[in-house]
This record gives sequence, structure tokens and C-alpha cells, in this order.
Amino acid sequence: HGVLKKDLDCAYIAQQLREEFPDITWVSAKISGSRLLLEVKENGNIYQAQEKQQGAYDLVADKTGTIVSMITRKGTPLKQEGDQCQAGEILVSGRLDILNDSKEVVRYEYTEADADIYVQYNLEYYQEFSMNDEKPVYTGEKKEGCILQAGNYYLRFKGKPKWETYDTVTKMKQLKLTENFKLPLYLGTITDYEYEKRMFTYTEKEAREKAQSQLEALLETLEEKGVQIQENHVKIGIQGKVCTAKGTLTVVEKIGQKALTEILPQPTERNTDSNE
Repeated sequence: HGVLKKDLDCAYIAQQLREEFPDITWVSAKISGSRLLLEVKENGNIYQAQEKQQGAYDLVADKTGTIVSMITRKGTPLKQEGDQCQAGEILVSGRLDILNDSKEVVRYEYTEADADIYVQYNLEYYQEFSMNDEKPVYTGEKKEGCILQAGNYYLRFKGKPKWETYDTVTKMKQLKLTENFKLPLYLGTITDYEYEKRMFTYTEKEAREKAQSQLEALLETLEEKGVQIQENHVKIGIQGKVCTAKGTLTVVEKIGQKALTEILPQPTERNTDSNE
């Protein structure tokens, strides 16, 4: 925004886009009034080709625990529900053993292992904090001013406050001539709020609520990642001036990392000629 139209090289811009994004097969850059219009087309065949490319990959455990569910779509399963698995252990092999009528391996074929595998394991939890804490208390004093940003340069129309501790809140708004013509200028307000650091002591109820809140925040994060919480064995206790939350969480998580399959030599064909 803000560049003179005579300084724009549409051909150069289109060339740079093609070099920066190889998946773009066609680019059009043109100027319409005060706007630079870009049209692009992507090569969808690239993504289709990538989807079709398949190699020889195993599914390897990235957690240690008990397999509670395992649905294999491609590959040879080496484990089943109820089995224990160790991190780094192959769960589904990308190698397929092709057998003859005598149940002998006659050749190997390879694929990209694909399966949904869920493992249950225990997650250790420990958190502690002091019953004495420090928190900011705002005094109500504030100092306001204006700020102007032009590119990477800032102009502040406000002196430095005399307080030792304060928070600064800045609100900026970009200037524009029209809805689509924005200038590289920002105008805003800058406000300092004074606060004082004061010591306080949690009550037993407040400490337990804080510990529970920290635990629930972790549980929410795990659930957002697809981890299922089966059992919660975390206990919250207070000893002296310290509040402690510790225990175990029994969780179920989908696992499986891809790793290259070891390629073996094809078995030697056996000669069944009776004259041998």
C-alpha cells in the first residue's frame, strides 16, 4: 500500500510469485485504478500425484502402553488389542508376506501401513505453588498520549511516567483514503496504568481452586489434542506454605508414527522337480 503506480512492474511481480510458489501455473498481475489485481491458478495435479505416490512405511509406536483399539486398513499388524507396546516398536508392518498353498513365503510386497491405533497409558502429574504470592493492584492512576507509526518508525507524543511499575496499552488504527486504499500510516493511543505489587496469602479454598483450575486447563488442552481422559487420580493437598497437586491420569491416545520399512531380498524360488 502506498507505492506509486509507475513504480510497479506487473511482469516482475508475476515472475516472483511463480518462483516463490511452484504450485502456481498461471499468474496475472494488472493495475485497475488504484488497485493491484492478482489472479492465480494452481496445479491441482501436483496434489493428486502426491496422494498417489506410496512407499514402504511401517507404523511405529510413539507411546508405551496397552493397545485398547486397533483397526488395520493396510499392512501387516504385528500387535492386537490387549497387547503391551513399547515406544519405537513396530505395530503395523508395511511388508506383506505372499504365501503359497504350503504357507511358504514366495515373495514380499510393500505398502504404506495405515491403521487407527489407540493406546492407554498413565500420565504423571505434579504441580506446586506457594501459598504466599505477589499480584499487581492498579491504583487508578493513568497517563495517556498519542502514537504515530510510519513504516518502522514510531513517534510517541507522551512523556515517561514517574511511576516505577506500570502497564502500557497501545491501540492502533491504520489510515486509509478509501476502503481498498490503505496508507502505511497508523495512528493510535498509548496509555500507561500504574500498579503496585502487593503480597497476599491464599486461603485453603483459594489454593485448592487455583490448583484445580491449573489441572482443568491441562485436561482441556489434552482433550483438544484428541487425548481421552479415562481416570483422574490427582490429589490436591496443602503442607505448610505450599499447595501441591500430584498423581496420575489414565489416558487413551491415538498413536502411530511412520517409519521406512526394511526392504528384504525376495525369497529364492524352490525347485520341486522330482529328478533333482
